[in-house]
Amino acid sequence: MRPIATCTVWIAVDDSTPENGCLQVIKGSHKARRLFHHQTNREPELTLNQELVPSEFDERDAAEIRARIRPSLAA
Repeated sequence: MRPIATCTVWIAVDDSTPENGCLQVIKGSHKARRLFHHQTNREPELTLNQELVPSEFDERDAAEIRARIRPSLAA
């Protein structure tokens, strides 16, 4: 994306766990202020099919973003 000064929002609509594929981030990676190389994942069930090339990050640095959706009080 250009310009690099963009914002991304992620909203969990269901519980987010490692078992169901929660979001992962590389803490501090935004500080490089550069676009990392991506590739297209051609799996047909994916809507967002761009992913970082494995050489762009160390998976051991990934932090899982877990979310627990509370039941609605109105239910």
